[in-house]
Amino acid sequence: MRRQCTVEAPVELGGIGLHTGAQVKMRLLPATVGTGRVFVRTDLAGRPEIPAHVDRVCSTPRGTNLALDGDENAVVHTVEHVLAALRGCGVDNAIIELDGPEPPAMDGSAAPLVRAIDAVGVVEQKVAPRLFRLNEPVHFRDGNAELVYLPSDDDLRVTFNIDFPHPMLGAGTVSEPIGNFRDRIAEARTFCFEHEVEMLRAEGLIRGGSLDNALVFGDDGLLNPEPLRFADEPARHKLLDLIGDLALIPDRIQGHVIALRAGHAANVKFAKALLRARQRESGGLHDVQEVMKHIPQRYPFLMIDRILEMEPAKHLVAVKNVTANEPFFQGHFPGRPVMPGVMILEAMAQASVYLLHRSKPEFKDRLFFFAGIDGVRFRRAVVPGDQLQIEVWIQRMQRLSTTTVRATVSGMLVCEAKLQALCESPERGAPA
Repeated sequence: MRRQCTVEAPVELGGIGLHTGAQVKMRLLPATVGTGRVFVRTDLAGRPEIPAHVDRVCSTPRGTNLALDGDENAVVHTVEHVLAALRGCGVDNAIIELDGPEPPAMDGSAAPLVRAIDAVGVVEQKVAPRLFRLNEPVHFRDGNAELVYLPSDDDLRVTFNIDFPHPMLGAGTVSEPIGNFRDRIAEARTFCFEHEVEMLRAEGLIRGGSLDNALVFGDDGLLNPEPLRFADEPARHKLLDLIGDLALIPDRIQGHVIALRAGHAANVKFAKALLRARQRESGGLHDVQEVMKHIPQRYPFLMIDRILEMEPAKHLVAVKNVTANEPFFQGHFPGRPVMPGVMILEAMAQASVYLLHRSKPEFKDRLFFFAGIDGVRFRRAVVPGDQLQIEVWIQRMQRLSTTTVRATVSGMLVCEAKLQALCESPERGAPA
């Protein structure tokens, strides 16, 4: 489909939540163009709306949970099966009403919801869907989990590799285009191992779990009376989960995603990595004009050209394009221009201050001054034509703040240091 779509009529399903054990009724409603997929907790005051977006993920314990900032009650658990069904049916815009904290588990797969959507139909809307396509591959690793995005103009294809120490699962691979979702993916049920059951229940999970809504593998085989729907049903369910987690990127992904030993936590981190990659390809998050709103330096001492990524109070990626016209090259080894180490540190400090300014309201409009530099190591020279990429992590964010900073060129480490910055006194408007 090359237009945005929604369901043609309301869909209603009910049942018990897999992890919360709460009885819940779910209504899937048509939504206007551009709405996206939005969960609504109808049982809570104000009917809070929780967009199905990766930025709303609050936790991933054997499922993907969403929440609203500042409202500890506005949470929706285990959203991945619903989102996978919507993505598999080509539904871009939908309101998902819940009168409880978790969608019904149904039979542990996405098939009941897919059948319900097909019963009412999917209707095209008047606007083309937003497509997500990158020009370069993305490789992501998180512990033993590994995920790769390969660019393509085709619709989404997902390949999943499992590796479990169990004779009925073992190592295996399944690969399907999203167009095969109904017939080859949706029916695959969630699963666990018998030896995990008590542990999961002790952690407050699978309170609604049973052999009616999950596969359970014991040492001697499958405990369920119903046989496997596919010989590789667990691998297909992991693929289903990944499609649901990737649907937290609202746009339709084009390309091939390959996953090895991935779970919900890695899936979500990978989705965020894909969004960061798109930010980079589109020119970054903030340009130099925005940078100058938050740090006082100006040419020729402004050492930051662009902000590529930023997670306030945590992390930032900035770049400095090093050109032959830099004023310091005139006198610093003019026969063989090399960027002075102190200027590299200055660029690292400016990137740190930008992140601090954007992370805490009290820091706005205040100056920061160098207070300490520890553990400085220079690894290689920076020369004209290099692009200096600076990564900042906040370690301490108070009046005396600490950041850990790394500078690289083409992925090779140039400099690393721990920087301390002192914010000017709010009482006197000057450094202490």
